[in-house]
Amino acid sequence: MLFKVEQIDHVQLAAPISGEDRARKFYGDLLGFEEVTNRYH
Repeated sequence: MLFKVEQIDHVQLAAPISGEDRARKFYGDLLGFEEVTNRYH
């Protein structure tokens, strides 16, 4: 079965506190993810 992802609504990623800057650079700068605040907390 072949399929195509057209849109991702949201993802939740975890990283150790000491690695937050590295995670932001990887997911934001390299992969192009946009960081948004958690609207439920």
